[in-house]
Amino acid sequence: TDAGLEKELATLPMGRLGEFEDIIHMVQSIIDAKFTTGANFYANGGQYMH
Repeated sequence: TDAGLEKELATLPMGRLGEFEDIIHMVQSIIDAKFTTGANFYANGGQYMH
């Protein structure tokens, strides 16, 4: 339901669901990184902060 979605979105630090472009930007950052090794990347908008 819309009410359930709004309630869930309110718990997310970014306040919205991720979009395809968000993933593209993350992947592009990884591709562009010249000195990154052994890193974990999470595309979850901060929902599960590590």
